[in-house]
Amino acid sequence: MLYETHKLVGENAFWLSLPLMFSTGVVVNPIEVYQNTGNFSSTVVATGLAAASLAVGYKACSELGAGYPDLDKSNTTPSNDHPILGRFIRSFGTVHRGKYSHSFDTITMTFILFALLMCKVFPIIVDNNLMGALDFLGGAGQLIMGQFLEDGILNSLILSTIMFTMVGAWSHLFADLGGGIRLFFWQKHIFIAKGDFFRTGNDKGGEIILRKLSKVFVPVSIAFSIGMIIFNINIFTALINVVRGLIG
Repeated sequence: MLYETHKLVGENAFWLSLPLMFSTGVVVNPIEVYQNTGNFSSTVVATGLAAASLAVGYKACSELGAGYPDLDKSNTTPSNDHPILGRFIRSFGTVHRGKYSHSFDTITMTFILFALLMCKVFPIIVDNNLMGALDFLGGAGQLIMGQFLEDGILNSLILSTIMFTMVGAWSHLFADLGGGIRLFFWQKHIFIAKGDFFRTGNDKGGEIILRKLSKVFVPVSIAFSIGMIIFNINIFTALINVVRGLIG
C-alpha cells in the first residue's frame, strides 16, 4: 500500500481518537482544568500542553505511526524517512508483514512497554541525575525546569506522543485488511475479502477507493471528534449505549 494512503487513514485515526485521548487524560483538557481549579494560570499551562500534545500527536499518528509497521522493510518511504529507527527494528530479524511488525498484539505491547519505560523509569533517572546538575540555573530556572521535568508536563507529552503513534500503527493494520493482518502473532493472516481488487499494494482498485474515502472522511472525523469533546460525551458510555440499543 502506498504511504500516502496510510497517511490519510492515519489522519482519520488521529481525529477519531481525540475523544478517547481527552476522556482518558492522555491529553489534558483545559476546560476540565479550569472547572476543577478555577485557576487561570493553570488553565493557560494546560492549554499550551494540550496544543503541544495535539501538534506532536498529529505528526506522530499520521506519519510516524501510520508508517511504523513498514519500517520492517528497507527502501520503503517510512524507512527512508527514519533510517536509524528502521535499521534498529530490522536488526531484530523482523521481516516485512511479519509477526512482529504487522500483528495487533505485538504492536500494542511494544508501545505500552515503551510508554511504561519512558513515563516511569525516565522520570526517576531525571530526578536522580539531572536536577542536581541544574544548580547553575538558580531558583527561578530550577522551578521552571522542575515543573517541566518532574511535575508531569514532559511525561504528558511523552505519553501522548507514544499513544498517538500506536493509534497510527493500528490504522496501518486497518488499512492493510485487504492484504491480510494478524490480531495475534500466532495467527495466520486474516482477510476481509479475497480477490485481486481487495488486495492492497501497487495502487490497486481497492486502495484507490480507500484513499479517496479517507480524504472525504477527514472533515467528518474532525466534526465528530469536536462534537464529542465539546458536549463532553464519554466514548465508553456512548459505546455501551449503542450496544444496549442494538441488543434491545
